[in-house]
Amino acid sequence: MLSDIRVIMLDWGGTLVHVARQEETIRPCVQAGVAFLRREGVEPSESAVTDLLERFSPAMSERR
Repeated sequence: MLSDIRVIMLDWGGTLVHVARQEETIRPCVQAGVAFLRREGVEPSESAVTDLLERFSPAMSERR
């Protein structure tokens, strides 16, 4: 309920959330995806993994 809201915080200066941490998670996320594929019996090529990293990084930056 709206009456339960006590405070709204805005972080325009980047003091509460550090975006660099999000960028640091890209590689582990891709590695987790590759590990999943391998467990499922799919062996992605090195070029496919590199392509995924290259596509995922700008997508993360856009949503930042």
